[in-house]
Amino acid sequence: MALKLGNADVDALRLGSVAVDRLMLGSVEIWSAATDTVWDAGLSAAGLGLSGKTAADVGGRNYENAIANKAKTSGKWYLEFRLGKAPDNGNAWLGIADSTITNGTHYETANQAPIALAVNQNRAVYASQVLVEDFGAGGLSTGDVVCLAVDLTAGTGSIRVNGGPWAGGSETAGIITGQVGPYRPACMLRQFGVCTLRTTAAEFTHTPPSGYLGWDDA
Repeated sequence: MALKLGNADVDALRLGSVAVDRLMLGSVEIWSAATDTVWDAGLSAAGLGLSGKTAADVGGRNYENAIANKAKTSGKWYLEFRLGKAPDNGNAWLGIADSTITNGTHYETANQAPIALAVNQNRAVYASQVLVEDFGAGGLSTGDVVCLAVDLTAGTGSIRVNGGPWAGGSETAGIITGQVGPYRPACMLRQFGVCTLRTTAAEFTHTPPSGYLGWDDA
């Protein structure tokens, strides 16, 4: 939530030497110092166009990774990825990455562990496991919302598209093994794809599973 002084965003407030982390109007929070999850230019491929929570493959290149700034090590979390434009071949990688992934890492390389949970065209892909989910012959489409639920404490998770069935039958069907936390939201775009990350209940199109919070809601 932005607070402005004239046309400038206010990043921090202090009362004497004490930092103020939020402003309230009665029971309503009108400003918070907490940083939202956004795509991190320092962690992401240089060829991507990044603006807050939106990443775009502006050059029509392949295998360009966007990685977010805010990491988690435990807990039950929910995210959504909206495709503002599906890649021209309907193929995208959307999920979470562990701490070893780089902006040039191809998520689907055989036996490669760093992608903890992702969707690639017709498949929900896990580091050591593939769960089949039929998203249609054309792969992912413009306007699709990919939903991700992950329990980092238990090492489980799954993905669904547009509120449909969870890959593998439930939000805990996928087993995350071989990863090194902390974990960050990540996507890999190719062929002019555009992806917007959603991290709070106010942004979600679909309802998280019971007990799961938005990545920025705690």
